[in-house]
Amino acid sequence: MGKKKKAETQQLPYSQTNTYTEWKPSETPDLQAARAAAPMPETLAPNLQAQYDRARQQSANRWNTAYAANIPDVTRRAMQAQEERGAAQDYGSMLSQSAWDANNTNFARRMALAEMTLGRPLQTASSGYNTQFSPQQQGGGFWSNLVGGALGAATKFI
Repeated sequence: MGKKKKAETQQLPYSQTNTYTEWKPSETPDLQAARAAAPMPETLAPNLQAQYDRARQQSANRWNTAYAANIPDVTRRAMQAQEERGAAQDYGSMLSQSAWDANNTNFARRMALAEMTLGRPLQTASSGYNTQFSPQQQGGGFWSNLVGGALGAATKFI
């Protein structure tokens, strides 16, 4: 008895050439306006600036009133300076956060502008021949044809 030879798959010829060109959007007034827009400044919102100004003024008023006369001058100045340092730290933190937010906003704006003006490749021509089959082209047998037919009929009624 001889050995049965296993069937070998045969590679069919395949040669296809695709040609691509780039599509760029036209220059519109909207894009020109987006490019010309000034970047967001790295400053605090006016209401936060006013809030810190009020806090500093209240601190000065609190430590320079007649009620603070019973506190020794050295202690009063040290406590006022400590309160000022705390306010200055908070103010610096808010300025840093404002700069961070402005940088993120400006970066997001530049990315959106880049997305709007980005060229996109388009397939303009395809030539050659293709002898490769996908599983859908080969047919999947009785059950897959039955299910595919039922789905096709059901979608017509939806």
